[in-house]
Amino acid sequence: MRALSISSADAFILVYDVTDATTFDEVRMIRDQIHETKGTTAVPIVVVGNKIDLLLENEDLREVEYATTESVVTVDWENGFVEVSAARNENITQVSYIVKL
Repeated sequence: MRALSISSADAFILVYDVTDATTFDEVRMIRDQIHETKGTTAVPIVVVGNKIDLLLENEDLREVEYATTESVVTVDWENGFVEVSAARNENITQVSYIVKL
């Protein structure tokens, strides 16, 4: 089912939880599957780290470091990147802006 969705899509938004490193690992796997299914790495992808609102009171909850992740996503993968809080509607408009680029 996922492969069918990937083959028919033109762009992707991959979301992970900044407080759960395993979710970023899943993003890596899905990104690889997108490239494999599409047969190219020239696919518009935006990677979104969600739940930054949980870090306001306790930064120790962060399991996926911002600087490292931003570097991997924007430099190594050449994809868009933003961190958001869906609960607080923070940086959500940036996701749609990056997708349009």
